[in-house]
Amino acid sequence: MKIYFTTRQIPELASLSKEQVRVTYAECVKPAWRSHLSILWLLIMALGVVGGVVGSYTIGASWGAPVGAVLGSQIGLQIYTQIIFERTRPEIRRYLGEHKHEIQQDA
Repeated sequence: MKIYFTTRQIPELASLSKEQVRVTYAECVKPAWRSHLSILWLLIMALGVVGGVVGSYTIGASWGAPVGAVLGSQIGLQIYTQIIFERTRPEIRRYLGEHKHEIQQDA
């Protein structure tokens, strides 16, 4: 599985204009984010707690737990983002196939 840090790195969106990427993202990816939002927060909180515990044990300073919690939360967000991008790629392909004539007119 390839890691995508931005929407422009997703192969289906790479050749589109900025406006077309925005519209496609709004139609395909945003609904997936909203429908799985509780899972996102659960993952971020769980990895934040784990990071806080690990940070307090490994760093040992008073700032170890907060730093670990932030790092754990960021890792959780990145994992969730990759899952959403991978799960919505078929939906993006379907959407672009249905709106191919509109995309060609804009180009």
